[in-house]
Order: sequence, then structure tokens, then C-alpha cells
Amino acid sequence: MENGLLVYPGGEFRRHTIEEARSLASVHITQGISWYAAAFLLINAALGAGILHYPFCYAEAGGIVVATAVQIVMLLLLSSTMIVLASAADLEGDNTYHDVLRTTCGVMAQKAAALSVLLACYGVSVTFMVIIGDQYDRLFLSLHGSRFCDSFHLRREFTIMATSVLCILPLCFFKKLDFLKYASTLGVFVMFYPVLLTALAFSGVSTLVDRETSLTDLLDSAIKVIPTVCFAYQTHEVVIPIYANLGRRSLGNMSLATALCMLTLFAVYSTTGVLGYLTFGAAVRPDIMQNFDANSPWVLLGMAALIVKMIATYPLLVVCGGKILEDMSPWASTDSRRIFLNICWFFSTLVAATTISNLADIIEYIGALACANIFVFPGCCLLGASLQRERFKVKRPIPVFLFGLVLVLIGLALALLVTLHKVFSEDHSVETLLCIPRS
Repeated sequence: MENGLLVYPGGEFRRHTIEEARSLASVHITQGISWYAAAFLLINAALGAGILHYPFCYAEAGGIVVATAVQIVMLLLLSSTMIVLASAADLEGDNTYHDVLRTTCGVMAQKAAALSVLLACYGVSVTFMVIIGDQYDRLFLSLHGSRFCDSFHLRREFTIMATSVLCILPLCFFKKLDFLKYASTLGVFVMFYPVLLTALAFSGVSTLVDRETSLTDLLDSAIKVIPTVCFAYQTHEVVIPIYANLGRRSLGNMSLATALCMLTLFAVYSTTGVLGYLTFGAAVRPDIMQNFDANSPWVLLGMAALIVKMIATYPLLVVCGGKILEDMSPWASTDSRRIFLNICWFFSTLVAATTISNLADIIEYIGALACANIFVFPGCCLLGASLQRERFKVKRPIPVFLFGLVLVLIGLALALLVTLHKVFSEDHSVETLLCIPRS
């Protein structure tokens, strides 16, 4: 992928953008695509680690009704902001997320977007390592019993470290990782495997019922669902480059692609969440794969495929994050600096992954960041366009301004609410480790 240079009055800031980060990790975009091909690319960009967490999300929400209702409301809001981005791209025919932000809001907004991508890439990198440890824990629990972690070489700290150093670290030294694009694209089908296992595990009979709750409980449950939904549905970073590559670029075709994408994701996530919750109930794990018996060859195959997917995708995030760090650095880019940054990225995420064992915690913080990204940046685009109504020939600047302001406020409010809820939450009942070593 070629990286162009954009020259601004304040200097140069290379275009290593959000859509490049996500396209490297999951989307291979070609010219002249149809709207249904665009929908597949959007699905490809969104479908990932969030699907493993969805059944736990339903359990945390206290039932199917609350979780599904919140998901539907958020889905409608997310769809609208995707169309907002496409509309903003049409103002001057922009083809990238960064170009749209620069056009409507200026360089500072562009750099803020780069920083948000950096944090998101870092958080997802930690998530991948945690998922690797989860698969090993489930495997060893099935093969060696509940005290498997008493053996040092079976502890998650060792398995994460060994797998990461042997399989991931060597890939972090490559400057170009185009050969991994296809493995990552194929990896989207790997993420359907937990859906299949959950469907097969469901017996069709469940004694679970949605419990009666007060309004306060409903609000608390809704807050628990929001970060997972934002994390799982976030495709906004690739909307504009995919829109730019439509064979017939129009908001109508983009609306069709968005609708098909969201409906497909809703069907996949809801199926996994509902069946996983009905099957395992309150015992469901933050990573649904940990609920299955690894003695089954089909489960073992799924775990192995997940580990391979995490290994293949992690280096792409390192490259994207490293490029953003280089662009934000005042020093010239060199191979030695690139390698140094990649090594620092790798070992810092390794330490974080062996320290934070709860996938739910990581997804909640990334979800809080996603809340801001999904609403704040599209809202800023509308605000910028309305304030420059003569340049962009905005016919109804006041409604555009108000809608943009509402989106920004929603994004900031959700991000703050989710973060505060996580920080001050007193719910520590979920024991995430399958085995705790004896002290």
C-alpha cells in the first residue's frame, strides 16, 4: 500500500490513516466494487474479537430483551453516522478518512484521529494476546485438570510469552506485511466458528428468563452493553475508502451496503449472544471459547484457528501503530527507529496482556474509545461543514449544525459514562482465570 504525503502550512504529516490501519488488518480494497462487495468489506472490518465476548455481554445485561434493544438503538445510530461520513466525503470528493477530517475540521482533527487509531490499535493488540492465553487455558484445563497452572510451563503468562516471542515477534521486524493480508481476510471466516460451536451446543431448552428490574437496573445494564456494541460494530474507519472505491459512487449504494452490513452483523452477533447466554447462563465466560471442552477435536480446531488468526493479525497492528508514532514524532524515520518502536510496542503489550487477564475489561475501555470515535468525528465533520456553509454550499446549515452537535455530545457522554461506570463499578464477581496458581 502506497503512503502519500499531505503538505500543510504547519509542516508534513504523512497519511498513515485510520482506514489504512484497519484495511491492513482486515480489508483488501479493489477498484470499482459493487455495493454488496462493499458490504462484505465492511463486515470483514467489523467482525473480530467482539464476537467472542457477545454471550457474556448478554449475561451482563441481565437478559436478551435489554441487550437486544440497546443493540438495535445503537445499530440505527451507527448506521446514520456511517452515512454522515460518506456525505462529508462528497463535499470535495475526498477518498480517505483523514482527507475528510482535514477538509471539514482542519489538521488538528486529523491528528486527533491518528491518536485515536494509535490507542485503538494498541488496545486490540493487547486483546489478541489475551485471547491467545484464553485458548491455552481452556485446552490445558481439559487435558490436565483444574490445577494445570501449578506447572509453570502451563501458566498463561508463559504460554502467552512463548507464543508471542516465537511466532509474533519475528513478524514485527518486517517492513511490509502484504503477505498477511490474505490470511487476515480469510480470518473473518474463522470468527464464524464460535457461532457454529455455540449453535451446536444449544440444546433448544433453557430455563433462563429475563429478570424483572427497576429503571436504574435497566440503565446500568444498558451501559454494560454499549462498549461491546461499539467495539463489535465499529467500521467507520474504513467507510470512506470503501465508498471511494464503489463502481457507482452514490449515497444510495452506500446506504444499501451499510444496511446489509449492519443487518448481517446484527444477525451474527445476536445469534451468538442469545444462544451463548441461553446455553451457559451466568456461567458464560468473557471469551465464549472458554466454555467449550477442548477434548473435542472440533473445539480444538477452533482454538488453534483463533490462535493462528491472532498471530497473523497482530503484526499488522504493530506496523500501523508504528507508522502513526513515526508520523507524530519530530525525528526523521529510519529503519532502526522503526524496529525500536515495534519492539517497545510488542513488549509493552506483552506485559499488559500478562497483567490484565480479563477480556471484558479491555473491550470496555476500547469500547469507550469507540464511542467517541463513532460519534464525535462524524459530528465534527457536520459542525465543520455547517460553519463553512458558503464553501460547501450547505443548504440547511442550522439542522446540520444541530445534528453534528448532538452526535458530538452523544459520543462524549457515552465515552465518559462508560469509563466512569467501569472505574467506579463494584461488580467484581466474575472470576476470569480458569486456574489461579498457588502462592
